[in-house]
Amino acid sequence: FERALSIFEEVGDVLRQSDVLNYHGAMAYWEGRWGDAVELYERGRERAERAGDVVGAAIASVNIAEVLSDQGRLEEAEGPARDALRVFRAARYSEQVSAGSRILGRNQSRAGGHEEAESLFTEAIRVAEESGLPLLAVAATGMLAEDLVRRGDPEAALKRLEPVDEQVVSIGGAGVYVPLLQRVAG
Repeated sequence: FERALSIFEEVGDVLRQSDVLNYHGAMAYWEGRWGDAVELYERGRERAERAGDVVGAAIASVNIAEVLSDQGRLEEAEGPARDALRVFRAARYSEQVSAGSRILGRNQSRAGGHEEAESLFTEAIRVAEESGLPLLAVAATGMLAEDLVRRGDPEAALKRLEPVDEQVVSIGGAGVYVPLLQRVAG
């Protein structure tokens, strides 16, 4: 990442700098280095804004919102997640509509807004399925089941997860969502 970033800085390509910083931020997030992830996402957002890439800036914002939500900073996460989802819907960017709906839905679930969370998860699943993005549908289904557990309905959560096993086999695995699915089933 550092080498790619230095090359794009050398040639003055701020749009590619933004891409590299956001991907680097995602790796930091998945490695559990959340502070680094937020810093990288913020740098990526700044570069996207400089390049005039509204969608790229929204991707960085929703990624930051995801970290804030995971840290329990639900009120701080809500605004950026809502703003980003509005941009994704306006751009008709299916992958990000699904991801943004899922991230905002999880934040709302954690805050006790279960009805809105369910609506957002349902949108995330529908958009992912319509767009041929089965892994994103699996992730949203896992988070919907997680919301059902938060509501005190573990039986409904398990029922919601039943078709996921077959989906996961058909796509070759659940990847980074395996811990989510296992934790919710547990």
